Amino acid sequence: MKRSEEDIKLAEKLKNSAPQAPENEWFVRKVMNRLPQKRRPVYSRAEVLTLVLSAILLLVGWCMQISHMLTSPVITSLDLLYSGVLFISSLAFMGYVAYPMLKRV
Repeated sequence: MKRSEEDIKLAEKLKNSAPQAPENEWFVRKVMNRLPQKRRPVYSRAEVLTLVLSAILLLVGWCMQISHMLTSPVITSLDLLYSGVLFISSLAFMGYVAYPMLKRV
C-alpha cells in the first residue's frame, strides 16, 4: 500500500501537534508497568505432548477393555475394576485438561 502525499502531510501534522513524551528515564518503565500482561499459552509444548500421549494411552486402554469384555463369555470383577480405573482416569484427564481453560475465564 503506497502512502499518498496527503497521508504524509497528515502524519507530519499529527507528529508535530501531538504531545511528546517527557525526557524521563523512568517514562518507558511507567508506561510498560501499566500495560496488561501478555497472555501466555495455556499449555507448554511438553504438556501438550504429554496430554496427547495420555489421551492415546487412555483410548488404547478403553479399546482393549471393551474388546475384551465383548469377546469374553462372562464379565468378571476384574473387568469391572479395570473399567472403573479407566473411568476415573478419564475423568481426571478431562479435569486436568479443562481446569486451566476454565480458570482463565
